Amino acid sequence: MRPLILGVGVIAAAWLGAPALAAGEPVLLEVRVLQVDPDRVPEDEAPEGLTGLSYTGLPANYDGELPKGHAALPPTAPRADLTIRTLHADGSTTEFASGASGLGYVRADGTITYAGKTYSVALGTEQPDAPFRSIAAPKIATNPGQQGEIAMGRPVRYLEPVDGGLFRAAEVHDVFEGLTVRSKASRTADGTITIDELEVTLSEVESRLRIPELNLEVGKPTIRSSTVSAAMQIPEGMVAMIPFVDGADSPRLRLVVLVRVKNLPTPTVTPD
Repeated sequence: MRPLILGVGVIAAAWLGAPALAAGEPVLLEVRVLQVDPDRVPEDEAPEGLTGLSYTGLPANYDGELPKGHAALPPTAPRADLTIRTLHADGSTTEFASGASGLGYVRADGTITYAGKTYSVALGTEQPDAPFRSIAAPKIATNPGQQGEIAMGRPVRYLEPVDGGLFRAAEVHDVFEGLTVRSKASRTADGTITIDELEVTLSEVESRLRIPELNLEVGKPTIRSSTVSAAMQIPEGMVAMIPFVDGADSPRLRLVVLVRVKNLPTPTVTPD
């Protein structure tokens, strides 16, 4: 499967500093979607499951004594689920659903290590020696209690035969190749931000039918859509990390979703 890069370029400063949000201010979420890069971590060298994944932080279900100076962990552990829906070229669909394990909180200036390679959370931009490739890094701002959505991608087109040995361009309806993020957050009286709903869907073309007359794989596509659904609170100075594995026989880490609550930039007022 070829890598799908939709939007990168989140600078280091965007992931540093603790939120201090007033009661009526909108909530800005930064979501970073990372994909294990098969060129850097070949599938036959990838550890099974979450083996080989470590980070500078704490697991979401940690109940021991906190390190000195560490922000208090939320009373409720994050919830996350994964649904993979595959639309096959013949029009049929298959679906796989599972809960997530390995959820954690990573320091905003910390690192994530997988298969012996390290990714810096603070740097964010493309890192040639890291095990992950940044697919997208959207930001979405909503008022408390309101749902917001952002989508980025491209339509999926293919060739289909018509009379006379000719072909015409066609387009898949209702599904595009790219990323959709939906979120809704609320704020308690003490200013704590709760992400009530977070849904991240990544849709990719997995393969295409070969057209014998052209000897090219440009026919109807098989489209794989992976949806991460989560709800959580995030401690100050931390980034929520949601890793996902797939594959029933030999599960491998495929995606890592990072989520952070941020301040909105202060508007600049120019005097008349």
